[in-house]
Amino acid sequence: MAQHQQFHISRISNEHSDWNRGAAFYLDEMNILNHRLQEISSMYSKEDVKAQVEHFQNQFIIQRNNLETLKKQINVHELHLSQDTIDHAQHLTKETIAEHDALRAQYMDLIQIIVALKSDFYKFVASYM
Repeated sequence: MAQHQQFHISRISNEHSDWNRGAAFYLDEMNILNHRLQEISSMYSKEDVKAQVEHFQNQFIIQRNNLETLKKQINVHELHLSQDTIDHAQHLTKETIAEHDALRAQYMDLIQIIVALKSDFYKFVASYM
């Protein structure tokens, strides 16, 4: 049986705020990277460059969608937390804590994917700029 750490509701709420700020930051960054990608695309017409541009465009779209989905999941989870504290006298059920742990893991995995994507993108940019 998995053990879940017990957190005060304010710590969980703070985590949600951190995740939402992180998601907003990475959404902004995806827009900036996409703008940079458009600059490169307009400067080069080689097929191999265009293929790389398309790859990064697709990845930016996918990760933006993942971030938007995550933000929605965080909001739903916050509502679940609120209802849990009402229904259980300011306590959270094991299921809610497990849900929170899974959401934390999902957030961390997504950030790792985005950081790796940014690294790959910067290598691509460095090779053409």
